Amino acid sequence: MSNVPIERLLQPSLSASEPPARAPYSATVLFLCAVFGGALSLILCFGVNIHRLRRWRLDAAFLALLVVLLTVAILAPYTPQGAPLLAWIREFLGGTRTWGTLCILLAALAAMQRHARERRAAELMGLRIKNVFLHGLGFVAVGQGVTYLLITALKGML
Repeated sequence: MSNVPIERLLQPSLSASEPPARAPYSATVLFLCAVFGGALSLILCFGVNIHRLRRWRLDAAFLALLVVLLTVAILAPYTPQGAPLLAWIREFLGGTRTWGTLCILLAALAAMQRHARERRAAELMGLRIKNVFLHGLGFVAVGQGVTYLLITALKGML
């Protein structure tokens, strides 16, 4: 048996002041954000999912790893050490856009898998998000806008 006093076991563990977690965005929204909005849109949508599910302690390291890996994978071919990778990408994939899209889609699959159990639970409980299409469009617009600003700033620096 455990050494926990019986009084501790009889205390309520749920608090009425804290509302329950909300439904996460569907795998379709994550995928469409990745395809149409790019890496920043995917990261934003996944971050909002983490916030909606209140899983910051569990998923903060995963989100940081996702950001670092996407940044390295997308920018690596443009470094002097990445010249062989850039040559391989151009030869076998036809260009760097295909490489970037492939990296983003793999990250989207990882993000979808990370919250698959929570999405199934939300579906079983009948939780839905209203205006999910508008939310997805917002993620795509913000992701594309910030990407455009970053590319413009980087071109100005070079």
